[in-house]
Amino acid sequence: MHRIHSRFRRLAALVGLLAGVGAAQTTIATGLDSPIRLTRTAAGNFFVSEAGQKPNTGHISLVDRAGSRRVLLNGLPSAIKEGSAVGPTGTLYRDRVLYVLIGEGDVLVNGSAPGTEVSNPAGPASPIFSSLLSVTFSADPETLTQGFTMTPGDHYKLADGLDLTLDNGAGATATISVVADFRDAVPDPFAIMRSSDPFGMDFDPKNPRAVYVADAAQNSLLRVDLDSGRTRTLAHFPPFPNGGTAPPVSDAVPTSVHAYGSHVLITFLSGFPFATAVGRVLDYDPATNTTAPFIYNLTTAMDIAFRDRPGLRGQFFTLEFSLNLTAAQPAPGRLQRYDSPVATVVSGALITPTCLALDPATGDLYVTELATGRILKFTN
Repeated sequence: MHRIHSRFRRLAALVGLLAGVGAAQTTIATGLDSPIRLTRTAAGNFFVSEAGQKPNTGHISLVDRAGSRRVLLNGLPSAIKEGSAVGPTGTLYRDRVLYVLIGEGDVLVNGSAPGTEVSNPAGPASPIFSSLLSVTFSADPETLTQGFTMTPGDHYKLADGLDLTLDNGAGATATISVVADFRDAVPDPFAIMRSSDPFGMDFDPKNPRAVYVADAAQNSLLRVDLDSGRTRTLAHFPPFPNGGTAPPVSDAVPTSVHAYGSHVLITFLSGFPFATAVGRVLDYDPATNTTAPFIYNLTTAMDIAFRDRPGLRGQFFTLEFSLNLTAAQPAPGRLQRYDSPVATVVSGALITPTCLALDPATGDLYVTELATGRILKFTN
């Protein structure tokens, strides 16, 4: 994902230009600090991961249905890389436990040759980048009025394998543990080093004590046992053909993973040069460890959602970051609905959309925008 970061600021300039373009929408929250992912709760609230604006200012906010926001957990690992903040990414919530992925951070920096990365000579801002954390709350976090704050020193305690218990000063505690610490980077014959960037996750539909994780830098699908922390790499995704655009192939870049029956749907951005119609959704079958085509002809695909409608055909929704990311003025992103194999555009005027959440009861859709710091609502 690191090659996208340098494009964020240019896309932010589109906000004024595109005002009023696309389907009707409602802004339910503003002022978020580089929101990456959101998780909807059963009560209709949202946990939102935000990268912050400075090193180690990543946080998780709780945004309620009215758009009111409060920071639940502050001081998570984050770093500034290529001018943009990178920190917490995917989240999941169940039974007062919040699971948080921490992205690649600044473990690597650009090498002297284009397209290469090397170890950060200054050292990373945190020792627990590329990890999966669990946060166990003593009370329902949706009812808490005071949040919790980590310090950089707390990161080192977690890196040492210790559990960390924080007190919010109002009678509640949050106990944080490292569930899995992924390899920060591995040697790469072309890029010198390749980081690990866990970006999206979902529970294993057959085992609630395990999660699937999409690594957007390693181009892989992982499965993590939440009790033991054991991590297995289930699949490495090969480069995608660029359809005539140079270079001939690009990295797959998986961006989200969602349980779909006994299978898993995985969205793929496709890497530089982010060629048109190369992004896609694949259907992964854990029983056979194989993938099959599901939705193709997407551009910079970020997320997918599914709505089951009893007695009717189900609906799928796809989210794309930008329809032309390398243009002098990058194109906006897009939200589409599939009632059939032919897509219907819900909105073609999104600014750096990163995540999609669905209210299964109403069909309402919620989208985070990275550059604008907004959460948008679309009525389906």
